[in-house]
Amino acid sequence: MKFPFSRRKKKQQQLDESFSKVMEEIARIDDWENPKRLQYYILDSCEQIVARTKELEKQKAEYRVLTNYLGDIRKIEKMNQLQSKNLVETAKRVVEIVKSIDDYEKVTHKMSEQQYLLFEANDEFLPGEIRQMQANETYQFNMKRDIKLLEATKSEHEIEREKNSSFRVLMRKVSVLLLVGCASLVLLFTLLQMSMGIDMTLASLILVLTMVLFVMYIFFRNSQITRENRNSATQLNKTISLLNVARMKYANVTGAIGYVQRKYSVKTSYELNYLWDVYVEERRIREKNRQDNEDYLYFNKRLGKQLDKLGLNDSNIWIEQTGALIDPEEMKKVKDNLVERRDKLRSHIDENTRMIRDERDEVSRLMRDHNYYPTEIVEILGSVDRMCGLNTNYYFRRDDEL
Repeated sequence: MKFPFSRRKKKQQQLDESFSKVMEEIARIDDWENPKRLQYYILDSCEQIVARTKELEKQKAEYRVLTNYLGDIRKIEKMNQLQSKNLVETAKRVVEIVKSIDDYEKVTHKMSEQQYLLFEANDEFLPGEIRQMQANETYQFNMKRDIKLLEATKSEHEIEREKNSSFRVLMRKVSVLLLVGCASLVLLFTLLQMSMGIDMTLASLILVLTMVLFVMYIFFRNSQITRENRNSATQLNKTISLLNVARMKYANVTGAIGYVQRKYSVKTSYELNYLWDVYVEERRIREKNRQDNEDYLYFNKRLGKQLDKLGLNDSNIWIEQTGALIDPEEMKKVKDNLVERRDKLRSHIDENTRMIRDERDEVSRLMRDHNYYPTEIVEILGSVDRMCGLNTNYYFRRDDEL
């Protein structure tokens, strides 16, 4: 384990070695009558002193900041019970809100921003549109079923009319054949009666009676077909009329459904209803996030006012470290870390201050040894002294351990 004293001793030894090397180089300079060489060396040393001093000023500024933070911790720890209770409650509320906001960032959103804006613009009408679309889909289904039934009925009437027409054609052909057959039989009966003297009266009566019955059947069947065709034509016209109305209604309801489908980029009312539920949940989450952000601003402002009442040097830093305000153990860790950083920084400041003084003393010694006091160099050294505060004792307020 290395102790601070051993490290300082080592740094001092390194610095002494560096100065020894510089002095050896200076001793090897043959032409000391040339003031430019000495001037360049002194100017370079002054530049190094200025650069180191700037770094020292930064360290001193950081030291003051750390000291102020430690002072703020002391003020926070000296709060009365009521102040401490109110501060902790506000800090806890801030922590809860921050967690809620962080959780929102981790949420997997099921709806795109474009979809959300569309639903948000129509959320007043969407429930009614969903119900109307569901009713239209039911009506569309019924219309589609009715159209199929009407088309089937239309086909039945058309088939029946075609069958009647075919039967008429068939009966016409049969009638011609029977007429030809009857004429042939009459001629045959006449020839038999005249040539052979056979009495064909009974056969002729049977033939005439058969023809009469056939003609009566044809007349009756033809009348029946005519009535059937008339009724079928009437039913067919009604069916066609109903079918046209049904198709028109189907087209209208399909158009209404298609409009909603295109508007919301959905296929069915079930999908639209699902997206509505997603939108409602997304709206709730966003509303909560919006409220959380408003609460965050409010409680952050409230926490800042409570911290300002304590007269802290920097209240904003504690708004970002609410965990330390809530948990004493966390505050102890913060304090220990600040104390450790300040101690290290104090050591660096002391070391840099000593090195600046040594470098300045070395420049002065070099000028005395060579009796070299040009006006411009003296002015530069005076500026360096004023800038670096080499005529001032460095003193840093060392508060009691907090």
